Amino acid sequence: MPAVHLLTDCPSCLVEGGMLELADPAGKLAVTVEGHCRLCGHATEFGEVRAKGKHFLTVDEVVAALDGWARGDGEPDTLLFTQVNMSGLTPAEVAHRVLRGERVETSFDVIAFLFPQAASGSAIHPDDRKPEIRMANEVRGVPAYAAEPLWTAPPFGPVDIARALVSVMVADGVVRPSEKKFLARMLEEFKAPPLPESEYRVWRPQEMGVPADPQRLLDVMRLMCLADREADGTEVRILQEYARAWGLTLDMRALDRPGAVRGFVNAVVRLFVA
Repeated sequence: MPAVHLLTDCPSCLVEGGMLELADPAGKLAVTVEGHCRLCGHATEFGEVRAKGKHFLTVDEVVAALDGWARGDGEPDTLLFTQVNMSGLTPAEVAHRVLRGERVETSFDVIAFLFPQAASGSAIHPDDRKPEIRMANEVRGVPAYAAEPLWTAPPFGPVDIARALVSVMVADGVVRPSEKKFLARMLEEFKAPPLPESEYRVWRPQEMGVPADPQRLLDVMRLMCLADREADGTEVRILQEYARAWGLTLDMRALDRPGAVRGFVNAVVRLFVA
């Protein structure tokens, strides 16, 4: 089984997704074999800090490090690299945030990153996923953050409820009978139409609007992560993208706590029975 690469936040320069870590797929995501930050060079080995990240003193130092990161990713234009991947910021703006010790949020299209066909809106099936890449911060208990809706949304229809839930269900590449049963039950509760299996793919939140009660639907999507008794890192990252798009704050730490699965049934009862 190939090694698993994880993109996580750097604790030194505070760049979201700056750390590229290598994990043993036979072990737990909580401990990685090695990792390094592509900006400041912060390095870890088996969960221990091997080298602290560079303490930048000037804008030029940060920009030079961004140049190296961009070239390493095959992009010779550093301005384009930061504007595309760092929420539209220029290299100098990124540098000033780093020097002030502020978190640098990135704007990677995570769903398109994990499922390349998503960028064009074409159908995405479980086998299209890149299983070697996981966004793992939420699995490790790093709090997510709130965001404002970033686009003019189309109308949200009943079928979009099914699309959102199916996006989580197929994310790990396996659709289990327990997940299908949970999906059917939730669609019944929402009075939403089922989705043809030909449309079982990961749907981007930008392909639909914002539901009337986004928190309720997000809660059910979170429960879908537990329908197979474990929260896959890719499922969790997709869930965060929906929360970001809907302007919600998402704290996924509960999925990694002991007893998360035991609370699954109680959560369903609270949402739909009580």
